[in-house]
Amino acid sequence: MLDGPAHTYSLKLIQANDGYKFLFDGKTTNGWRGAKLDDFPKHGWVVKDGVLTVLESGGGESEAGGWFGPELKFAGFDAIIIKGRAENPVYLWIHDGKAEFKDAAHLWGKPLGEVHDAIREELGDSKIRIAQTGPSGEKMVRYACVINELKHANGRSGMF
Repeated sequence: MLDGPAHTYSLKLIQANDGYKFLFDGKTTNGWRGAKLDDFPKHGWVVKDGVLTVLESGGGESEAGGWFGPELKFAGFDAIIIKGRAENPVYLWIHDGKAEFKDAAHLWGKPLGEVHDAIREELGDSKIRIAQTGPSGEKMVRYACVINELKHANGRSGMF
């Protein structure tokens, strides 16, 4: 059990005697390390009022399993870069080396599973690979993920 107000915690004497310790002292990142790093990243973080916060970033990466990536490559594409914003909801249909935007107004606001099934039915192929954001992405939620095959998530990688 933690003692003190929400921003100040201390261990009970019995916990300390049993070897428990806090991973975060609320002031520094001393003793922490980054993923695949020997040390904690020097930049991109700030500790303020006992909270470790990720700073805004100009880029990042995220990984997810599934067949969307390989199928994109098989369709003749190495990457997707979309600039600008559509006036109405659309989805990107990539097939046999061609890409086109299709109307998605009928899909807007629907749960991931319904959209997944509707696109496969609309295009007449039950093996189409689909990556989508769902209602949270449509509402511009800053931590919305891209989900492919209804089970593989590309998260925000700490970016705002």
